[in-house]
Amino acid sequence: MILGAGDLAYEALKSKILAQEYLPGIQLKEMQISKELGLTRTPVREAIIRLEREGLVKTVYNRGAFVTVFSRREIEDLLDVREALEIKALNLAIRRANRDELDSIEKALRQRELLIKNHIIKVDFRDPELDFHLAIIKLSKNQRLISTWQTMQSQLSLVRVTSTMRNRRYLKALEEHKQILALVRNGDVRRAEKLLIKHIAYAKSNMLSSLSDVIEDQPEVKSHGGGKT
Repeated sequence: MILGAGDLAYEALKSKILAQEYLPGIQLKEMQISKELGLTRTPVREAIIRLEREGLVKTVYNRGAFVTVFSRREIEDLLDVREALEIKALNLAIRRANRDELDSIEKALRQRELLIKNHIIKVDFRDPELDFHLAIIKLSKNQRLISTWQTMQSQLSLVRVTSTMRNRRYLKALEEHKQILALVRNGDVRRAEKLLIKHIAYAKSNMLSSLSDVIEDQPEVKSHGGGKT
């Protein structure tokens, strides 16, 4: 499928934001971005509007558009809703997943284990081939739930934290993923849900404890490139 200029600008900008090439708080200058992408300002403006709807960009009156900086309260709210979505997806997955889909997730877990044991822990496990949580979400086969979860994950990826996870925790999390998958295979809703809640609670605690003590509600005035908006 051939993408139009607006879609190209949107995909490029979103990719740069999620890769943190444009850091939270950075002002998005339409003119500079259009030069970088080789596009006119109109599709760039359209892309910024789309990204604002997804919560990745925030427009400040008389100042311009900025990559979103979330407050601690907003991050806690996102994590609470993500937890609720994952629990619901787990219940749907137990009813709707087939053996081939579960086998595929098990294969991805084995690949991840190999990477961890070889100390390749900086690999991006949000890759669809390796992300266990995304795999479970997709097993729900509820497109609205999937898209909502992915939007929230994109927002959470903007949170700049220094992870305190080490190889030992990566392996522990992997074992929990294996256990959850086994319970999904066996249709054990109660135990699968209980373990998932415990697993998510640790990840939530780890993220929140890694946040700086003060997170500004408003973005800093930093410009990406020079020139006028």
